[in-house]
Amino acid sequence: MFKQLSDDDRRAIDLMLNRMRQAEAGATVFAGSDGVVPQERLAAVQKVFALLDELPAEDPPEDLVARTLKRVNESKSMAEMVPPQLRAEPPPPNELV
Repeated sequence: MFKQLSDDDRRAIDLMLNRMRQAEAGATVFAGSDGVVPQERLAAVQKVFALLDELPAEDPPEDLVARTLKRVNESKSMAEMVPPQLRAEPPPPNELV
């Protein structure tokens, strides 16, 4: 099932994540909305977050770091294959505006 998020959904998610971040930091968090996000969208986001909390937390694969570093190294070697005239090189320091 695919659901496109509306602008109200996005604002509700942002508001909830900001509240959660503030609460974790020990800041005082007020329960009211800022008036821009409809209460029904906030309630829907809270329901989704509650469902996500019920999912089991899985540990990352043991080889995640090794695979990530391998991909980084592969991308570096691929970058070397690009002809010099096509590379995006930064200008020398004395030419920066």
